[in-house]
Amino acid sequence: MPVRDVRSRKLVLNRLRVAVAEAGSVAAWGRAHGLTRQYVWDCLCERRLPGPAVLAALGLVVEENVVEAQS
Repeated sequence: MPVRDVRSRKLVLNRLRVAVAEAGSVAAWGRAHGLTRQYVWDCLCERRLPGPAVLAALGLVVEENVVEAQS
């Protein structure tokens, strides 16, 4: 499930930027995690939502909560 919440997306993008910087390049980080450079780049530029593969590579998961509706 892709990250849709704005605050969560910012967290993911910040972690992705740090991870890419540590790897040396978008291509290097993508190769290390079996992802294409274009997909990672699109996530960084917010053209695509980070999906399960990016989240897994960053050690993150999407968690959904169900709450009672307010009357």
